[in-house]
Amino acid sequence: MRIITWNVNGIRSVLTKEKDGTKHSKPIQNNVISVLLQEQAPDVLCLQEIKCGFDINVDDMFKLNKLGYEAVYTNYSTVRKGYSGVCVISKNKPLHVIQGFSDFNNDHMFNNEGRMLTLEYDSCYVVNVYTPNSKPDLSRLDFRVNEWDVQFRNFIEHLSKTKNVIVCGDLNVAPQEIDLSNPKANHNSHGFTLQERQSFHTLLKSAHLIDTFRHLNPHTIKYSWFSPFAKSRERNKGWRIDHILVSRKLASNLESSEILSEYFGSDHVPCVLDVSI
Repeated sequence: MRIITWNVNGIRSVLTKEKDGTKHSKPIQNNVISVLLQEQAPDVLCLQEIKCGFDINVDDMFKLNKLGYEAVYTNYSTVRKGYSGVCVISKNKPLHVIQGFSDFNNDHMFNNEGRMLTLEYDSCYVVNVYTPNSKPDLSRLDFRVNEWDVQFRNFIEHLSKTKNVIVCGDLNVAPQEIDLSNPKANHNSHGFTLQERQSFHTLLKSAHLIDTFRHLNPHTIKYSWFSPFAKSRERNKGWRIDHILVSRKLASNLESSEILSEYFGSDHVPCVLDVSI
């Protein structure tokens, strides 16, 4: 199985961009997502921060049937238009789809921002998540760490009781110092606070998950997010905050986990996992 995850920072925007980031005034046929699907042929593509509502038909956007994709699922924010939102494009129809935590917890606090989709397949669950940002002033850190992360951890533990789990998405945390270009200056920055990093490692431990990129590439320095300022991407000054995690039972099934730096169009970079499952 090949899974790709990408925070596109606005699905309408990437429709107008080529693979190299060249921007057009209107949507183009060879947009970067269509090219990604054709070149990488993932079984599952998970997108975050699509920033759109029910007026958007993702299937029509990318002519997915022609590319062999049978299923498209979206979860939108109901509290603010053009905010957050996730999408999953799959070659095969899943057995079951869960919007947010709806099958586990119907609390609107966790479900109204369109941050998660879970697809159940015969052999595993695939969870697409866009974790809340703690904000530069850390005003959402307490909610993020003590409410959202706890709820998410409980949900993943619940799923893992019956099947292997693959978690992918923008988790908004750089787990280790190797995962950002300037760790010393960012110890109190959102995405690298001690609380967020500890919470991430608690998730790995309690849900028995592996950070696939770091597991297979223990010393590799690559980033999945770059600030749009100061030519950060050109200078390779970034953060690795987008992750693909899998159940520890799948460790011997991992084939590769990479960051696809050749694809432009967002401030994030696609990540890909190949796993035998």
